[in-house]
Amino acid sequence: MTVVLLEAREATLIECEIASAGEIKRCADQTWDPAPYQTDSNGQRLLEEIERRLLAFWKERGREPAGIVISLPGTLQGIDTIRSSSRLGIRESVGVTKWMQERLKKKCHVFHDVECLAIGENRYVVAPDCENTGSQCLVYIFADEGVGAKIIMNGLAYVGAGVAGILGRLIVQPDGAYYKALRSSGALEVFASRPWVSERLVSTYQSEEGKRGSSYAVSEGSKFRKALRIASERDWTEIPYDRIADGIAEGDPVADAVLEVAARYLGFAINSVITILNPHRIVLGGRMITELPGFPDRVVRYARQLSWPLAWNQTDISISKLGRDAQFYGAVELWRTVQSP
Repeated sequence: MTVVLLEAREATLIECEIASAGEIKRCADQTWDPAPYQTDSNGQRLLEEIERRLLAFWKERGREPAGIVISLPGTLQGIDTIRSSSRLGIRESVGVTKWMQERLKKKCHVFHDVECLAIGENRYVVAPDCENTGSQCLVYIFADEGVGAKIIMNGLAYVGAGVAGILGRLIVQPDGAYYKALRSSGALEVFASRPWVSERLVSTYQSEEGKRGSSYAVSEGSKFRKALRIASERDWTEIPYDRIADGIAEGDPVADAVLEVAARYLGFAINSVITILNPHRIVLGGRMITELPGFPDRVVRYARQLSWPLAWNQTDISISKLGRDAQFYGAVELWRTVQSP
């Protein structure tokens, strides 16, 4: 089978095999940038590019799979339709399964990216270490190009009446910035996702640039400051993780101030999860967590400060051990679940 891991700035095609004993063998992969194809609200250009890439990938490998699994961000309807995806620029309902089956003559299912991450982490990391995982509650919280979460109860995703666990939409500051894609003000995603952190880094830099006596004044020759200057003249959301990490390593006050705010709001959201659900485990994943040194420690510190002891002491918080690999394994596990009689 072929797994498609689709995010706003990176897409990966993975060919894999499932052995008779259940082992998953990763055979080949290919990564590409899907951003240029996210220009229409119905996702047609993006689907056409995925189709083209799949055909070339299979031709290069000299074999075609039995089915296709697509894992992506957004709001899904069942396992065949994208209702919307702000990160992929999709605002109209898209029947992905129907498209792939008609064009490529393959079985196809669509799963949410954070659900795949949560299922993969739960199945391959949490379950082997826990005797009673079937009766436990795990919440996977993902901070990257967006912010999401998935609740796993009794080994299965919990969605409540349909969309439980979409943490990025949690309003943490009602008077905060308006996010057109989410049609709300002050959502967690505008504080703790990379594009918005990047924008705040640039705006903080610009507001303090050239001010006498500013506490944000440092040498302008660092990699981080160069990135800020370049982004300020182009796209404010373009500062990548490695440049943000440079700012942390350099002790730049702009990076420190902005990331402290992001950590506070993410910690606030985690406290909400702990207070309402009091899950056995919370796993933190995404590149905001794994690629920004010290950021997860700040997040956990705020969550601890805000939480009450009885709930806090019964919830274990850890960093994802599988990283993005969890998304691949989770997608395969969900495929197997759907295919099982």
